Amino acid sequence: MEFNSSSPRTIPVVSTFASPFDNSSSSPANRKPISLWPGMYNSPVTDALWDTRSKVFERLLDPPQDAPPQSELLTKTPSQSRTSIFYNLSSDYILREQYRDPWNDVRIGKLLEDLDALAGTISFKHCCDDDSTTRPLLLVTASVDRIVPRTRLVLTLI
Repeated sequence: MEFNSSSPRTIPVVSTFASPFDNSSSSPANRKPISLWPGMYNSPVTDALWDTRSKVFERLLDPPQDAPPQSELLTKTPSQSRTSIFYNLSSDYILREQYRDPWNDVRIGKLLEDLDALAGTISFKHCCDDDSTTRPLLLVTASVDRIVPRTRLVLTLI
């Protein structure tokens, strides 16, 4: 994974809650209403990935319903759709708290949610042809049968 935050393919992740110790309030005008998102709450990474994907949708025009399907497959290398996530857990206290469980480990469910959103974003980037007349693709991400953690993910070690 690439962790260079200046890379255009690296998606910056920021905490979605304001710090109780910070007097500056983030503008709610910049956030999409929660009613537009499925579910009640999403992790900061999922929010960042969905926001990145929605910017691509906004860039493309709405194709007509009778638009022809994509006639030929695109040839893309994996590096063209590479996407990195930078978790700034060492300096972002609120983000670290959002990923901390009661035993000071990383919340595995949040990481799985992030991986699912990342898989959707990468598959969308890999299959998108940037042609506004092509009907949008319907993508389904694969399932995971088993995950075997090798070590505990303790947040105090980060």
